[in-house]
Amino acid sequence: RHADEMLAQVKAAQAEVAKEREEKRALQSKLRQVTLENAQLAEKVTEAATTCSKAVDKAKKEVHEQYKKELATLQEALDDANDNVESITLDKELADERAEQAEAQLDALRDELEIAQLDLATKSEELVALQQQQQQQQQQ
Repeated sequence: RHADEMLAQVKAAQAEVAKEREEKRALQSKLRQVTLENAQLAEKVTEAATTCSKAVDKAKKEVHEQYKKELATLQEALDDANDNVESITLDKELADERAEQAEAQLDALRDELEIAQLDLATKSEELVALQQQQQQQQQQ
């Protein structure tokens, strides 16, 4: 009977070992599956990161190109504005010179007018004096 108990214990132990081996195989299989899934996910993450990085690089390049275009447009507008300011400044300087010349001409014409008025007054006085002389001579 003792041998039967020992045999039963050995069989139970063997069954337990077989069960643990089966569980070990199942866990190893599950580990291989999880490891494979993990590797696949890691590959997908790497692909997604690469795609994302490329998209970011492309967006940066597009933004930089747009910035350069806008900067060039603004620089062109600034250059045009500077040219306009320079042209307006030159026009103003020319207008100021013409105004000074016109003022000088006006002053000269005023002086001439004053001289002409004085000459006219003198001539008028001479004329009046001559007329008076003629009248006096006619009366004599």
